[in-house]
Amino acid sequence: QIETYQAQLDEMQAKCEQFDSVSADLGKSQGDMASLQLQYESLDADLGKSKSELDDLQKRYDELDGKSDRINNKNEKELQDVRVQLGKVTKESESNKKDSKRSKDQLLDVKGHASGNPV
Repeated sequence: QIETYQAQLDEMQAKCEQFDSVSADLGKSQGDMASLQLQYESLDADLGKSKSELDDLQKRYDELDGKSDRINNKNEKELQDVRVQLGKVTKESESNKKDSKRSKDQLLDVKGHASGNPV
């Protein structure tokens, strides 16, 4: 009977060693899992921060794009106004040239009549 008890004791000792080995592996796996969980949480926080920064940049871009559109519209309006003014000034200049030529022709005509040589 002692041999039977000894064999059972040896078997239980072997199972305890297996249990200790499995328990150690489980502890290592749990440690690895905790480390991975921390890495995941860190990456998740970085992702949240990046999304927030991206949202801020998108808002800033939209603001600047809106300002750019308003500035472009204002510049287009100013350019159109300048073109209209330039057209008016050009017409006025042409009219003044015609008036000046007519006045010059009249002056030459008057001078010609005054000197007795009609032009």
